[in-house]
Amino acid sequence: MIINIVLFLIFGLGLFLSKEEELSENLDKGVYRVLKYFHKTGRFLYRIRTKAIDGKKEYTEGKLKSNLKFLSPGKSIRKEMEVYYTKKIGFFILIIFLFNTISFALNLQVLISKGGERLTALDRPSQGIKSYELAVTVEELMEKLNIVVQVDETWMDEGEVKEAFENSYKYLKEAILGENPSFEEVSSNLYFPENIPDTDITVNWETQNYQYIDNFGTIKAADIKEDLSTYVKATLSYKEYEEEYQFHVKLVPEKLDNITRTLKNINESVIEKEKKQKEEKKVTLPTEVNGKKVKFHKVQQEEGQSILLFGFLVAIVLFVLRDIKLSEDIQRKNRVLLTTYPEIVAKFTLLISAGMTIGRSWERIILDYKKKGIHNYAYEEMEVTYYEIQKGLSEGKAYGIFGKRCRLHPYIKLGGLLEQNLKKGNRGLEQLLREEVKEAFEDRKSRAKQLGEEASTKLLMPMFLMLAVVLIICMAPAFMGF
Repeated sequence: MIINIVLFLIFGLGLFLSKEEELSENLDKGVYRVLKYFHKTGRFLYRIRTKAIDGKKEYTEGKLKSNLKFLSPGKSIRKEMEVYYTKKIGFFILIIFLFNTISFALNLQVLISKGGERLTALDRPSQGIKSYELAVTVEELMEKLNIVVQVDETWMDEGEVKEAFENSYKYLKEAILGENPSFEEVSSNLYFPENIPDTDITVNWETQNYQYIDNFGTIKAADIKEDLSTYVKATLSYKEYEEEYQFHVKLVPEKLDNITRTLKNINESVIEKEKKQKEEKKVTLPTEVNGKKVKFHKVQQEEGQSILLFGFLVAIVLFVLRDIKLSEDIQRKNRVLLTTYPEIVAKFTLLISAGMTIGRSWERIILDYKKKGIHNYAYEEMEVTYYEIQKGLSEGKAYGIFGKRCRLHPYIKLGGLLEQNLKKGNRGLEQLLREEVKEAFEDRKSRAKQLGEEASTKLLMPMFLMLAVVLIICMAPAFMGF
């Protein structure tokens, strides 16, 4: 709960400090408008980060800048970096805020609730011993107490598997101590089981000093003033066989505070009820212990912190996935560039053959593309180069930069080819372009074949699953007939 409140205060402080931040148009429309406050906080944190590293060498952002510039040619890389980190940090904050809200709600529900489901009895397990963790409210005590109660299985008749008395003795030697550290230091109740688990062996207990230890293992700590050596005897019975074992113990005075003593008395009262109701399916819980009214409730686990931790993990994963998505966008653009390349070279060849210059051919291709109103990474790169030439950049240099900006060998080759022929003239350019068209389409066929093989490989698993289903359907009736 405290962690939730601290996080809410941090969120509030972030919103207050970032209220004057101005977002770019892309982050202040559509679905992003709902997230603008988180994006404002993200932009505020990004600006703080930028100021903190200003003047220092950045090792990790060189590749990011290159990728963003590759995806958004012609746009301000500073703006693209700001939008990228604003989205990334803002979404991270949103995830933490949502999970913190859920965590706070769950913790608040537990806090305002006086307890879980009210209990008046505990169900016995079908076999073995079952532990119950219970919350107890005691009259005159301000605190809510938690205790663990063990309930034995329903009393059964003979029929369990026989076990050797020696193995039973080894089991009792460990079980009898209960919460005591050793036989030389016994201050709390001993555990006297009436039978050995998973067997039909019963145990009858006797004590040397009944005034200190009764036959149920209850230590009368109030009567123990100094160290006292004694023993308890366990008689193991299986049909007509019996064997006696002695356990020597040293009783020591017990030091208990008020809370511990109250818990001890409640636990003893529940154990006493459980002993007296062996034949019952439910164990009735006491309503009064030592003259004080008690109420039992199911303990409610605080799930809020787990939800908050899960929220942090989700936010971290999505934070990393943002970079993975950027890599996928790069791969998608590369695929589009390679697929469109033969089309671009074919258009160039046709226009050059018609007598147009390189510059006029480039312009004609761009104008035709803009009329279609579609988006294509290759033509967008050509458009950036076209406007660079319009602004005064020399054609040869612009074509070279175009090839390098696309970062793929075919485009680098095309840019170099155009730049070289601008210096030497268009003689021989048509033939070179025809050879390039032929090679480009051959590469495109090869890539299409490779993609088809990859798709076939991906289909193998579903095909095997379908085969397994068909085999099961065919064979199931045969097996069911046996």
